[in-house]
Amino acid sequence: MAKTWGQKHKFFHRIATSHKRFNSLEQLEVDGATIKDPDSIKNAVQKFYEGLYNETEQWRPGLRLHDVSRITEAPGPDGFPMVFFQTFWGILKEDIINTIKVFHSKQTFEKSFNATFIALIPKKPRASKLKDFLQLAW
Repeated sequence: MAKTWGQKHKFFHRIATSHKRFNSLEQLEVDGATIKDPDSIKNAVQKFYEGLYNETEQWRPGLRLHDVSRITEAPGPDGFPMVFFQTFWGILKEDIINTIKVFHSKQTFEKSFNATFIALIPKKPRASKLKDFLQLAW
């Protein structure tokens, strides 16, 4: 027997509500206290990740350039192979050198260099602690 549109809609709505309930962060336990306010949860998660990635060391290593002309195939951490930089060095040179100079003089990068989006995926139903979530970053 074919289901009516209303039955299909009701089924879809039930499934969507179930996914929303499983994937929502309604409360969070931080230092033994339960937080339920969405803004407080947001602030707690942000504070956690800011603290996690803060640097505690005050020193910086010196800058020494090595012969990298042999590196042409493997992509770097930015996804570009060395041959890209070699090919377009005339265009990129000034910006890259200025960026490195600013980094060494101020000992900090532009915030956009280190921007990361984090998605929290619950590992189990009713996840309430940050360890109960899988963190995906991009």
